[in-house]
Amino acid sequence: MRSDQHPPDLEWMFLLAEDGKKILPLMEKSIAAEKSEQFTVGLMEIVDIVAVKHGLAGHPTLPETMRARVERFQDPTAKWYATELLARIARHDSKHR
Repeated sequence: MRSDQHPPDLEWMFLLAEDGKKILPLMEKSIAAEKSEQFTVGLMEIVDIVAVKHGLAGHPTLPETMRARVERFQDPTAKWYATELLARIARHDSKHR
C-alpha cells in the first residue's frame, strides 16, 4: 500500500484543528496548491473539524477555494466524497453564524 493511501491520522488532525482559525489561511493556500487528491481531502477534513469547533467566519474565500480544487479532481470516488465533505463543512459552519 502506498503511503498516500493510508487513512489520515486523527490525532494530528485534532491537534491542528485546536489552533482553530489561525490555521485556516494556511489550509486554504495548501488546498489550492496540493496535487494529491487524497491529501487535499485530508486537509479538508481538518477544515471540517475547525468548522465544527469554531466556524469559518473571517475566511470567506475558503469554501470557494475548496470547491474549485474539488472540481479539478480526476478520481470520481474522491470527487464524490469531497463534494459530500463540502456540504458537511457548510452545515457545520452555518451553526456558527
